[in-house]
Amino acid sequence: GDTIEVAAGRYTEYLMILKDGLTLRGVGATVTEIVGPGGVATVAPLGPAEIAGFTLEGFHITSDDPNATQYQLGVVADPANEPGALWTVRGCVIEGYMTGIFASDAFDGGQLVIEDTVVSGCKTGMMVVGDAITIRGCTIHDIAGVGIRTSGPTDFSVSDTIITSTGGWAIQRYWGSGVGVPIERV
Repeated sequence: GDTIEVAAGRYTEYLMILKDGLTLRGVGATVTEIVGPGGVATVAPLGPAEIAGFTLEGFHITSDDPNATQYQLGVVADPANEPGALWTVRGCVIEGYMTGIFASDAFDGGQLVIEDTVVSGCKTGMMVVGDAITIRGCTIHDIAGVGIRTSGPTDFSVSDTIITSTGGWAIQRYWGSGVGVPIERV
């Protein structure tokens, strides 16, 4: 796949992912910022596109809408439902949304990895739905509601992650989901 290296700076826009196998790499979350407009997710696939592979790395992601914590999603991670599909969110800082990361649809062999990422100042830190979602080395803090939430049957793992200063549970699992879900060093 192709890699796009993004220089340090502040980019006021939203990103719709259309290309499979793309890596979008910022210089680092302290110097490469994406500020999304109100009304849309800041980073997401375009419509119901089946994008098998995508990596987002090294960005500070926020919204210019002061009401974003009421309705807006920061990152929508949605790998194709097929064996070998992999989406990765790595080394990012995501703050000020209704849901920082909406991790959806990791079924039928598709996987999603969220690592070394900070989510803060959101209503919900992460919403996860799927069978192959790995959260590791993350920090989730200053969340008005739940740190990591599932809304349906989901199997995911959380390790080496700090969840603090939430208004609700650190991790809320949907009834009947996550039986045997590995949650380690949280």
